[in-house]
Amino acid sequence: MQKIMAVIQKNSLPLQPGTADIVFSICYDTNSWKLLLKYAKMFLKAGVKLHRTAYDNIMDFAAKIGDAKSIWKTEQHRTKHLKRHTITTAFSCAKDLPDDKKPYFADALQSLISEWPCELLKKKTEEDGEVFAEYLRSGIPVLFSSLRNNGIGTTVNLEELKF
Repeated sequence: MQKIMAVIQKNSLPLQPGTADIVFSICYDTNSWKLLLKYAKMFLKAGVKLHRTAYDNIMDFAAKIGDAKSIWKTEQHRTKHLKRHTITTAFSCAKDLPDDKKPYFADALQSLISEWPCELLKKKTEEDGEVFAEYLRSGIPVLFSSLRNNGIGTTVNLEELKF
């Protein structure tokens, strides 16, 4: 990947959104967070308007490793270039989903609470992990209560939350 990017720079080829999609996907698939960040900065500094998939790769990887700062920085860049992307708009859309699509939203939330915390805890030290696990145990029910208060009526099984 580094050789390819060096050739692109050496030949003064313009950076394109499609190239970013490919580069970010390869970095994501090979678990190369440092390279992904390096190239994301390069593309953004060059003023490339990234596709939604490129932002999703960055944010998904950042979430997997617990890098909240990168998630929010990426979200700021997304806000400048894309219209349908924020958590607020996603939950607003979820409120208006047809009844036949609502189970998919519940499945996604169930996956979120059953898989993501475990992945995140793998990246923490044992001491930090216990503190973080307790934070999640108390924070996830608050999140779902907030969703219900905002009109998103879905239920999930918090028993599947394994730490």
